[in-house]
Amino acid sequence: MIQLTAYKATDAYTHSVETVAELLTQLPTSEYNTWIHLEANPTQVDAELLVAHFGMDISVARLLAGDQQVYDDDECNVSVICKFDAQCLNPDTDQHEPTLFTFLIVRGALITSQSGGPDWFAHSRQMILKQKGRMREKGTDYLAYRLLKDGFIERYLNHFQQYHEQLEQVGDVIFEGRAKGVQDRLQAIRDEVKLFPEVVANLENVLEALDGEESGVIDHKAVRQIQRFSSRRLRDLKETIHLTQAQLGDLYHLYRNQLNESINLVMKRLTALSTVFLPLTFLTSFYGMNFRYMPELEAAWAYPATILALLLIGLGSLWYLRRNDMF
Repeated sequence: MIQLTAYKATDAYTHSVETVAELLTQLPTSEYNTWIHLEANPTQVDAELLVAHFGMDISVARLLAGDQQVYDDDECNVSVICKFDAQCLNPDTDQHEPTLFTFLIVRGALITSQSGGPDWFAHSRQMILKQKGRMREKGTDYLAYRLLKDGFIERYLNHFQQYHEQLEQVGDVIFEGRAKGVQDRLQAIRDEVKLFPEVVANLENVLEALDGEESGVIDHKAVRQIQRFSSRRLRDLKETIHLTQAQLGDLYHLYRNQLNESINLVMKRLTALSTVFLPLTFLTSFYGMNFRYMPELEAAWAYPATILALLLIGLGSLWYLRRNDMF
């Protein structure tokens, strides 16, 4: 599926088409800015059709159809292409999935694609159609920065806020002494968080590629403010990732300490019980010896006296351990 969004300051509309050939017949006049979003990485044939239509070199088609990361502004007077790996949240599983995204900017048009997952930019298209924000008043270069900022950086920051809330809940569980399931929850968050430093590096590469002063398809006066803000928010995201990693480390350390304390408490109680039963075991084993002459064997008081001695020794040991907070 291909989503075509055309907009200008006073108007906007969208179409869904199945093929690139059909798309080319639906492209608007030059007074509109055009955003083309492909919900799958284009084939070489489709890429060549798009490249030829917008007057780009055939080498751009190979980059557009490829499945490797690229930050290419060699043809910056005509186009700028960025293909990068990022994490796409799947709402069905509530898990992030690796997705290859593409930004290709030409004069008056932005072409985006993603290798899979849910439509990452559906909300941004709705904002354009409802004329919210300044996107309809600017060109496609400005739109590219907005998609980076709103579609990736701000969305990731919001998701890390959810991580912080989850980690606070885990911390409360640990402080309450309920360790069941804590390790699995911490591991699940850690497995997701460790994916994002590479994503941040890729976003930095995209911003750097779009920052080429010699580019003929980017109006730097129009995008300078959003560019600075995107860079600043990207630094905030990096700091948030570091803080989350530190919070994870602290909670792991706290969980391990609590687990060790629980093990130490169990060992302490086992040791105390062994201390109580040690003299009792000694007496019973002593009277279990098969000597022929044992005076107590014939005494009427021997059995109750032994039972009383065992009780006194056991209760006395327990009292001593309790008094010294050892049991």
